[in-house]
Amino acid sequence: MELPVVDHDRPWWPAPASAIPGVPRGSTNWHHVGVGEIELARATLDEAHQTFVENLRGVSLDEALDPAGGYRSILGIAKHAAAWSAVYYSYAFEPTPRHWEATDWPRGLRDRIEASAAYLGEVLAWFDRTYERWLASLAGVEDLDALRPVHWGGTARLSEIVAMVAAHWAYHAGEINAILAIRRGQAWEYGEEVEENHIATVGHRVRPAWMTDEQAAVFESHRDEAGSGGSTAATRYGAGDLSDRRAAGESRVAPLGPWSAGQVEGCWRCLPDPVHRSGVQPGTVSSCLG
Repeated sequence: MELPVVDHDRPWWPAPASAIPGVPRGSTNWHHVGVGEIELARATLDEAHQTFVENLRGVSLDEALDPAGGYRSILGIAKHAAAWSAVYYSYAFEPTPRHWEATDWPRGLRDRIEASAAYLGEVLAWFDRTYERWLASLAGVEDLDALRPVHWGGTARLSEIVAMVAAHWAYHAGEINAILAIRRGQAWEYGEEVEENHIATVGHRVRPAWMTDEQAAVFESHRDEAGSGGSTAATRYGAGDLSDRRAAGESRVAPLGPWSAGQVEGCWRCLPDPVHRSGVQPGTVSSCLG
């Protein structure tokens, strides 16, 4: 496979206009309908691969090398995922399986890296090659229940090995997503906030690529009206103040954002003086849209 040209400090997976950094991709349609078990196995790997790829699109070299306060970098995670993908594949399909030490490490580097965009691109290309090998070999399989060797000794059904590989890709895609969200200071997409009123997320929420200007304006105007862009409890009250209110029994189910018509007059996180608004009792507010 010919390696693509790496431009500046970014790898060869380009960032599409719809890419939202640090936020999992939102698949708009499921295109694997009415397929047989072999096609479904390939589709499972395809979906896991796409999840991994979409979380890495547009990642810079600086981002790939930064563990965001931990001890695993994105480059290291991608290298790890590609390596085990290669090992699982080798044991499942190659006559002479190659374990961790003998797999085809880019530039022959197993326990070290080169801090360059070119090397990052080679690691990502390696991951893609393992994915392509999986799809190609599965196309010629007749029985997914056939036992295949695994690297820890013994055997497993090929269907189980496929499931493990796909889960491993998706697991590490989520890890990459979390690292990018931390580094880029990003919270949830508009409308997808969960009950995290102990965290000040205002100014860190992400507009989805599919959202129109009119839809986004609803969330943004509400945020501004809340005062200094702060509509979370952690922003509006100090940490101690929030703890005191909770200790006094004032916990309420109240996600972020504007209320839909006909619900309640006030939200304890969205209005300046929520304790005396609308007579909302603890546990009664359960549907905030933003």
